[in-house]
Amino acid sequence: MNASQRLLVLAAVVGLSAIAALFTPAPAKAFPTLHYWHLASSGETNMKQNRAGAEGLYGSGGPHDYGIRCADCHVQTEGLITLDISVSPPFQAMGNDEAYVPGTTYVFTVSLLGEHKQPPNPNGMDRNGFVATFEDAGGNIMGSLISDSPNNSSSNCPTASPGNTPSGTTYVYGDCHGILGNETAELDQWTFSWQAPGAGAGDVTMWFGAVDGNTGGDSSLDDDVVHGSKFLIEGS
Repeated sequence: MNASQRLLVLAAVVGLSAIAALFTPAPAKAFPTLHYWHLASSGETNMKQNRAGAEGLYGSGGPHDYGIRCADCHVQTEGLITLDISVSPPFQAMGNDEAYVPGTTYVFTVSLLGEHKQPPNPNGMDRNGFVATFEDAGGNIMGSLISDSPNNSSSNCPTASPGNTPSGTTYVYGDCHGILGNETAELDQWTFSWQAPGAGAGDVTMWFGAVDGNTGGDSSLDDDVVHGSKFLIEGS
């Protein structure tokens, strides 16, 4: 699928979401389970889902996702949430930049701050979302991602989503280009690791986004979102 086709997919997803919000009595839940990320964006699936999937677009904002962000579908956001990102070991300070050491494995703990969206009825489940990718300027995946479920993008990355909720807070599957938060209710903190690429790889950007979801409501269009990026130069 080329860039133009993917943008058409995004337009279709946004349009379907708006239509669902206006005319569908069932509650809209954004992507409450992992399989939606690689579900087709149109047509009937064998799971009979009454919604479009993401067609492999994670909404990270990075070039691999064609700059598409969570806010391109959650269009009525309030901008009240932030993310606290803790990294161990910390990145090197090199002048005004942060630098990774080639081959080093970094453990990330990401916390959602300012969460305020809650299910409006007792049957709803508070499910938040998180995604991160590590890319070069051309959208090529840099390094390896390791979830805390555990699985990883280099040697143990399944093509399909798990049948059950993973044991950890994050998961990687499909084309393995990003780390995904799992579907556990009330989850507001995610843990994963990134193994930096080898020497000579050059600059890397971490692209990330999170959604403060309130599944069980009338629409997911007003879920709050936060996006960001972290630029990393190669250290030694």
